[in-house]
Amino acid sequence: MLRVGIIGAGGMGRVHADCWAKVKDAKIQVICDIEKDKAESLAKVYNADIATSSSNVIERSDIDIIDICTPTPFHADDIISALKSGKHTICEKPIARTLESAREIVKIAREVEVKFMTAHVLRFFPEFASAKNLIDSGAIGIPRMARMRRGGPFPVGKWNDWYSKVEMSGGCLVDTGVHDFDFLRWIFGDAERVYASALTWKNIPHKDYGLATIRFKSKAMAQVEITWSHPPKTPMKVGFELIGTDGMLTYDNYSSTPLRVMKEGETFNTFSMESPITEDPYLAEIEHFVHCIKENKDPLITPEDAYRALEVALACIESARTNRPVNVGGEI
Repeated sequence: MLRVGIIGAGGMGRVHADCWAKVKDAKIQVICDIEKDKAESLAKVYNADIATSSSNVIERSDIDIIDICTPTPFHADDIISALKSGKHTICEKPIARTLESAREIVKIAREVEVKFMTAHVLRFFPEFASAKNLIDSGAIGIPRMARMRRGGPFPVGKWNDWYSKVEMSGGCLVDTGVHDFDFLRWIFGDAERVYASALTWKNIPHKDYGLATIRFKSKAMAQVEITWSHPPKTPMKVGFELIGTDGMLTYDNYSSTPLRVMKEGETFNTFSMESPITEDPYLAEIEHFVHCIKENKDPLITPEDAYRALEVALACIESARTNRPVNVGGEI
C-alpha cells in the first residue's frame, strides 16, 4: 500500500485527492493546508489525518508519496525537502517560479533514488496524446508549424488572490502557457528563441493576456495565445493547429469532433477522429506515476522537461516586459 500525503487542499488538491482515492493500493494518509479548515474539510472525505505544515507531512515515516498542490512559489522548497527525505514526489506545474530553483530541483532529482514528476497533465489528455502519436507515425509528415490557443476567465477567489501577483504566478503565460510550452517541446524539441507581448505588466485588475512566438532548434515555429480575460464562468476554450510537410492536425474542444487530420491527395479529404475522454487525464497522470514507482521506470515527464517548459514560460514574460526577443536553451 502506497501512503500519500497531499500538500495543498485547494482546487488542485481536491482534484488530486479524488484521483488518489481511485488508485488501487494507494491510501491518502494526510491532507495538509495552511488553512486548517480546508485541510479538515478534505480530510474528512477521505478519512485522512490533517496537518498545517508541509514539513510535518514530509518528515512522517508513514508517507511514501508526497503530492504537492500548492501555489507555484512554494513548490521548490517542498519538492527539495521531499526528495531529500526519500519520498516519491509529484508536483503540480510549473516545477518552480524561478529557473534557479528549478535547476536545484533537477540536480537533486538526478541524485536521489526516488521518483519525481511535474504534473504536466496535457500529455495525458487523449487529444494531445493522440496528436503526438499521429505525428510520430508520420501522419502529417515533418512537423513545422503550430498555433496553440488556451483561455478562460481569470482565476479569482483563490488563496490571497495569488494569481494576480505576477511575482507569484508569473501571469497567464507562466501558469497556463506552460501547458502548451511543454506540449510543443514534446512535438518539436527544444526552443531557441521567444518573442512575446502580454498584458501581464499593465496591472489590469483580474485580466491577463499573452501572445508568444517561439522558434525551435528544429527550425519549427509556433504561436501560443493564452488568455485569462473571458467572462466569469465561461468554459475553458482550447485548440491547436499542427502543420507538417504533408498535412495538418486541428483540435477544438468546443467541437463535437474535436481532433481532425487534414491531408491533401488527389482530392482534399478530412478525416475525423472521435476522442471521448474515457478516463480522467488527472487520474491517468497519477496512475502513470504510481506505475513508474512500482515498476522502477522513469516518468514520462522528466525533471529536465519541466525545467525547459518553465524556461520558455519565463522567457516569454521577460520578452513581454522588455519588448525584446529572448534566447533560451542554455545548460541546466
